Amino acid sequence: MAKAFDEFYKSTGPIAHNDVPFIVVTESQDDCPDIRAYDLTVRTPGDNPRVLLQGVNLHFKPGDRVIFTGESGSGKTTAVKALMNSWDYGQGLVVMPRNVKTMLFSQAAYAPNANLRTILNMATEGNEKFTDRELRHALQTVGLNKLVEQIPGQQIEILIDEMTDHLKNTSYLKKDVGQVAVDFVQRRIPELFSSVQSVPDKQRNYLCQSLRALVPEGDFDNVFHRVVDAMDNALMAPLQKRLALFAADIATRKRGKIYAYTPAKIKYFAWSLRRSLNKAVKSYMANDDTDDAFREIRLNEYQARRVVDTIVNHTRDEMMRQASSGPMHQVFNAASWPLSLAAVRMKARSAVNEIVQAVTFFMEKQVMTGDTMSLSGGERQKLMIAIATLHQPDILFLDEITAALDKETGAALYKDMLDHLPKHTIVLSIAHNTHIMPYHNLHAHLENQGITVRRIAQQAPGVTPTPSV
Repeated sequence: MAKAFDEFYKSTGPIAHNDVPFIVVTESQDDCPDIRAYDLTVRTPGDNPRVLLQGVNLHFKPGDRVIFTGESGSGKTTAVKALMNSWDYGQGLVVMPRNVKTMLFSQAAYAPNANLRTILNMATEGNEKFTDRELRHALQTVGLNKLVEQIPGQQIEILIDEMTDHLKNTSYLKKDVGQVAVDFVQRRIPELFSSVQSVPDKQRNYLCQSLRALVPEGDFDNVFHRVVDAMDNALMAPLQKRLALFAADIATRKRGKIYAYTPAKIKYFAWSLRRSLNKAVKSYMANDDTDDAFREIRLNEYQARRVVDTIVNHTRDEMMRQASSGPMHQVFNAASWPLSLAAVRMKARSAVNEIVQAVTFFMEKQVMTGDTMSLSGGERQKLMIAIATLHQPDILFLDEITAALDKETGAALYKDMLDHLPKHTIVLSIAHNTHIMPYHNLHAHLENQGITVRRIAQQAPGVTPTPSV
C-alpha cells in the first residue's frame, strides 16, 4: 500500500503540491508504520522568507535511529517541527503512522506546573500509569536520586529496604530485634532525609510485611510500633527542635504580659493554645485555607499532634519559668488578678496566628512543581530521558537532549535510554556533537537546502564513526 502511494504521489508531480500554501501532515490510511515526507519545502515566516529545505523526500522505518546534523541555522529543529505538524511555513506532504505514541523533548527541557508524580506519569492525579517504584527506578537510573524523596513514601521504602537488609545481616538472636531496628533508623534517617517527612499508610504496610518475615509473631506488635514511632520521631526531630526554639522566643518576647498570669492561668493559656492550634493545624493539613492544589503535607496526624505538644509545652514551661522569676509573682499569685479566663482565651487565640504562621512555614511541602524545580539544565534533561524511558513511545523526537551534560554522562544516558526503548521505536535526534552518533543507524545531514541520509557503519562506542554512502 505504501509503495502504491509513493507511485501515485510521484505521478501527480510537484507542481500540484506546491499549490498548497502550507505543509500537509496526515496519518497513513493503512497500517504502514513508516514516516514519509514528499517534496518537503521548509521556509522561515515573514515577507522575505528564507528557504531552509527545498523538495526533500524522507523515509524512516520502525527501529530507525536517525541523527540530524548540520550547521547552526540549517533548519534541523524546524525540519523536525514540520514532521510533527508544528510548522506550517512551506509546502509538501508528511505521512505519519496511525495510532502511535509520539513524544518530543527539546534542549530547553520544560516541565509543566504539576507535582513530580504527575510530571513523570504525564497524566492527571488518579490516572497514573506507573507505580511509585517504577518512577523511583527511572529517576535512579538517570542519576536523579535526590528527587526520589519528592515522591511521597519512596524514600521511606528505601529506608525500610536498608533496615531489612541490616536485620538479615545482623546476629540479633541474643539481642532485642526491635532495638536493633530502632537504632538503625535513628542513625540512618538524618543521613538519608534532607527534610521532614511522614510515614504514609502504604509504606507502613510495606514495613509491616518486611518485619513479619524477621520478627517472631509474639513480639511483632511491640516491635512494629516501636519502629514506627522511632521513624516518626526521627523524621520530625529537626522540625521539633526548631519549633521548640520558636516557642521559647514567643514566650520571651511576651514577657511583660506573662507576669499578669498566675500559674493556674498559664496552664489555662496552654490548654486554650493547644485547642486553637490543633484546629488551625488540622485545617492546614486538610488544605482548607489555601488554593494551592499541589500541596501535600509531610507530617501525619501523629506528628502534627507532636508539633502542637512541642509548642504548647515549651511555651507553658517558659512562661512558668519567667513568671516565677518575677519580683511580683507572689503578689499576683496571692491576689485576685482581674484577668478573666475569657480574656486569657482571647490572648491565646491572638498568639495562635503568629505561631501557626511559623508552624505552616516549617511544615514543608512534599511537592515539586514544574515551575519551581530547582534543577540545572543537565538535571532537567536527565528528567526528560527518564520520562522517555518510562513511556516507551513509538516515535521519539529529541532536540539536543544531551547538550547540557558532559560527553561521557550524556553518551552513557543516551545509550541506556535507547537500550530500554522498544526495538520498533523511530528515534529522530538532533545533535551538534558526534559522541552519540554510534548509537544510530542513519545520519541525516542538512546542507544547501537538502538532507543527505546515509547509513552509519556500526563501530565500537568511543570511536567517531564515518557515514558510509
